[in-house]
Amino acid sequence: MNNFSSIEPTSQSENLSGSINLKNGRDLAASFEKAKNPGEKVELFFAVAENQPEVAVPAFVEILETQAKQPIRALALQGLGRIRDPHIKQALAACDTEEDLQVLRDVANEVKGKGEVSGDLTRWAAAWAIENIGFSQDAIPHLEGGALTEPPYRIRNEIIGRKLQEIGRIQILDSRNEVTPEYEINLEFWLYGPTEELFRANFNLPQYQTLVGDVIYFLNVRGIELAIDKDRSFLQIDDERKRRWLQEQALRIAGSKFAEFTEFEQKRAYKTIEDKDFLSNDYNQDIPLRNLAAQAIKQAGSWLDPSIRSRSFVICEEWEKAVAIGEPALAHLQEVIERKLKLTTSENELRQHQIKALETILAIFDKNYTEISASNHQIVDCLLLTEFLSNNYNNNISWRKSAAQAIKQAGSWLYPSIRARSFVICEQWQQVAAIGEPAVSHLEEVIERNLRLAASEDEIINQQIKAVETINQIQFAELSEKIKKLVKVLLLCPEEQVRKATARLLEPHKGVVPNIANLVDALLFEYTLEKPELKDLTVPQMDERLSSCREKESVIATTFANAIAEANSLARTYSKSTSAAQEFLQNKQEAYLSDIRGWITQLEKQIAETSRYQKKIKYYQESLKDALSEIRGIDSELYKELMAVPKQTALNSTEYQTYNQCQNLSPDLEYIKSQFVPKINQGQAKLNKKSKERFEAGLWGMGIGVAIILFMTLVIDYL
Repeated sequence: MNNFSSIEPTSQSENLSGSINLKNGRDLAASFEKAKNPGEKVELFFAVAENQPEVAVPAFVEILETQAKQPIRALALQGLGRIRDPHIKQALAACDTEEDLQVLRDVANEVKGKGEVSGDLTRWAAAWAIENIGFSQDAIPHLEGGALTEPPYRIRNEIIGRKLQEIGRIQILDSRNEVTPEYEINLEFWLYGPTEELFRANFNLPQYQTLVGDVIYFLNVRGIELAIDKDRSFLQIDDERKRRWLQEQALRIAGSKFAEFTEFEQKRAYKTIEDKDFLSNDYNQDIPLRNLAAQAIKQAGSWLDPSIRSRSFVICEEWEKAVAIGEPALAHLQEVIERKLKLTTSENELRQHQIKALETILAIFDKNYTEISASNHQIVDCLLLTEFLSNNYNNNISWRKSAAQAIKQAGSWLYPSIRARSFVICEQWQQVAAIGEPAVSHLEEVIERNLRLAASEDEIINQQIKAVETINQIQFAELSEKIKKLVKVLLLCPEEQVRKATARLLEPHKGVVPNIANLVDALLFEYTLEKPELKDLTVPQMDERLSSCREKESVIATTFANAIAEANSLARTYSKSTSAAQEFLQNKQEAYLSDIRGWITQLEKQIAETSRYQKKIKYYQESLKDALSEIRGIDSELYKELMAVPKQTALNSTEYQTYNQCQNLSPDLEYIKSQFVPKINQGQAKLNKKSKERFEAGLWGMGIGVAIILFMTLVIDYL
């Protein structure tokens, strides 16, 4: 047995019964004709049955006796089954009077189709009425009673099954594009009859979908309520897809009709949607359905709470209308930003919605700043920093920059610190400097790489340098504070380029802040060491470079030792046992000293090697020239022969000032040796003879000859 009692909102029944003064069936029939739509007509009869039972029974009976149209007769029959007054219902069901017994006979005749104007609709309604009035099971089949040969539920189910089967066979439009009578009759059956059975049917036919849409549409608010079935007690559908499809049709129709509803109808439809929580965050998993609900509700009249209207506008992405509502929209916009209220499942679109919500909040503040509560001020300030400008978005820099682009344009109500952070994120350094000290903490975050404005290492370093330069441009109330901020960068920043840029900015302040002078000098120290080819240098040139290197070594050792001491002292100011600058300076000092000392060692070694080579070359030249001079006096012919040997300019060359020059001259001397040796060997007999003659002439001459031969032999072997 089906019971319709659960589908009628009490407020609607009370509204109808309170506004109509019915005395008889004629009054009821007149009200039926005045009703605007089938939904109102159905609820008119149900309201009378529930709220005016003493008038209802005779009025319904009168309708059955006087009215021929199927819809009004069907509603009168259903009205009899909806009497809730226990005394009246019990009396009617007992059939103790001939009048009550005749009601049973008349209703049963309608079930059997024996009435003059009986049809499927009235037959179904009569069968349903017999079940719900509560007639005794004996009276229904008794020949003096209902005289029914079959139970009412079987007749009712047979009619429903047949009407459902008709849906697929009936043509909706004829050749003139007008609705066919067959479709109208079938539609009428479901409008005034078992609507829930139609909604439960498991059909995918286009005709079925059209019919359901028409039923919801013509039943108006009633149709929307039935299809949404907010408490699931009416349709009892287990298939969630089917349930959602019905809700979708209902919400689409609500959206198309909401503006035309009366205020009462709007409130009633809104209550159905509200009770189902379609606008809540529970529908983040079914965003299209929630959008349909919002499309309907946003059309409500002035009675609607501004917060609900603004939520509908937000869900529909009608941002300008949310701005017009003002402060009531802030909470819903905040939910979009925090992703509690999702308007899409796409990540990119979600981020775009967050930006749009942000822009809308800013527009509301710009428009209504003085009217917005202090608590909302605090919420929005926190929201801007935590949801858009925070370091959590270092992995989505471009999105954060889009947010900052919007925030920086906000009106004067925006806190300077938040505006400054927006300018920093947008890399508008001049505007940051103009804000002043409120911007310093955000610049420090850039320098410390907590707030990243780029992914590229080169870009990050450039931004760090820009941040340092911006701090230097800011007009601090106390210069010492600026120096302190810059010194902190100098000490703690690990990037060499950033430290050097900071040191340049501090250089003009060395006289004012003496305890940073050595540190700045060391960081700006330009270490260069030319390393030419030492074998191309003369000994005096290498001596000069050696002296310069030893002087530079001393400067490096002193400068860096003092700077490290200063860095160590300053580090304690920031509660650090050591600092990046201190470690950097120690490493640089070690590297510089290691390099220059290595070069000094090379210089010293090369000076020694070049000097030794020069001495050898000079010794060879003098020895060869002395030997030639002696041979000239002993053997003029050998002398001439030796003097004819090429490259003898090497014997008088002074081009051996560098090691490489010595190496270049040495082959010429080697060549001279190679030519002298065989010639001297060939002339040895003659030399011996002449040496003997000289020996006879005197020991002094012999000594000279032997000495020349021995000397030449030694020199040639040595060379």
